[in-house]
Amino acid sequence: MSDPTPPPMPPPVPPSGGTPLTTTKPPKKSGGKNCLLYGCGGCGVVVLVLSLVGYFVFMSFMRSLTADPFPVAEISEARSEELDKTFEPFIAAQESEEPFTLPEGGMRISEQDINDFIMLEGGEMADSLRVQLQEGQITFEGRFGDAGQKDRVKVSGTMAVFQGAAGLEIQLTDIQLGKFSLPQAFMDEISQENIAEDMLEDPEFKKFIQESIGGIEVLDGEIILLPKSE
Repeated sequence: MSDPTPPPMPPPVPPSGGTPLTTTKPPKKSGGKNCLLYGCGGCGVVVLVLSLVGYFVFMSFMRSLTADPFPVAEISEARSEELDKTFEPFIAAQESEEPFTLPEGGMRISEQDINDFIMLEGGEMADSLRVQLQEGQITFEGRFGDAGQKDRVKVSGTMAVFQGAAGLEIQLTDIQLGKFSLPQAFMDEISQENIAEDMLEDPEFKKFIQESIGGIEVLDGEIILLPKSE
């Protein structure tokens, strides 16, 4: 008869006051793949996304400040002669000793006349400046930059024009850089100034206005120059 199987050995008993003996596995080391996906690489992706967003926001802001040059129409010879008859007397009168006499009832100059004359004169203003006439005010828009440049800085503004107690009043009521208006507090301050006073500091222009022009009316699409009353 074979010997019976010996009973299993009891677990080791820790020394008195000690902690039980346990078997522990060493902690897993983070692999380089996880760092790439969730650590360093993740930060790089965030930086790239933020850079792209910032670029598109910046480009959108720049587009809101710029515009293409104005198209320049070809002025026919007949139209050129018509514009010369309209504007040449004013230019000559400022250099002449004789006052310029307006016809009875005044002289009407259309918005189209002004813009065509700007294009006819050529130079850097031909594709850079246009005006619009509305009752009591003149709106201008400038697109400024180097010749041949596509994206021009766009500046526009509105001037109120009326006859005040002291004579001609021209007040700048709004200025915009691209689509953004200047702060209202700034506009409230400069709108109190009469731009006509600065224009009249030119002796020739002052003489021309005082001797020839009795008043100016701005209507929709045209300006009326009124003669001086007798």
